[in-house]
Amino acid sequence: MFRLPSRRHSRPSSLQATSGVGLFVVPGVALALAAAPVVVGAGPSLGLPEASAHDVMVGSTPEQDSTISDAPDAIELEFSGIPRDDFNTVALSRDGEVLVTDEPTIDGHSLTLDVPDDVEMSDGEYTVGYQITSSDGHATRGSYVFTLAADGGAAESETSQGAGEADDDAGMPSWAGPALGIAGVIVVLGALVVAIARFRSMSSDESGEPGADDRRDS
Repeated sequence: MFRLPSRRHSRPSSLQATSGVGLFVVPGVALALAAAPVVVGAGPSLGLPEASAHDVMVGSTPEQDSTISDAPDAIELEFSGIPRDDFNTVALSRDGEVLVTDEPTIDGHSLTLDVPDDVEMSDGEYTVGYQITSSDGHATRGSYVFTLAADGGAAESETSQGAGEADDDAGMPSWAGPALGIAGVIVVLGALVVAIARFRSMSSDESGEPGADDRRDS
């Protein structure tokens, strides 16, 4: 009666020692397992800077916010990374109207969209839009503008050179100058004819008056 309790008491003590070891080991394993998700979760957390550093456009032709005199044959975009060769699109538009859109060709960091010959580009502001798959697998979108002014420089130069002449002859057609010159000559000639006629008339009157008196006296 007295031994049985002692044996039962001794067994729990041994089990308690074993469980004590187990309590020491199990928390260690638990911490390791708990740390595993942290490490695995650290992948995305470590990847956050990578995700925030998507490929960005670092250069373009035509350049951003530039003014060009010739319509471009192609749109070239250069990125900080090497875009993946899938789901890439570049578009050229003006005033909300898409002129050309297609998948660009990739050459390292550069993407090129050819502009077809049948696309008419007049002076104005154009928008280049793009959507690419960055080297990290994330989508990157963006846009920029440039201005085409094919005749702007020549027109301004001609306007500045002829400004003085335009002020002097404003509102007069090209033939008005010669016509006024001819009219002036005619007026001068007419005045001379009238003056000569008057002179002759006066001369004839002065020479004819004495003869008339002589005839009356006779």
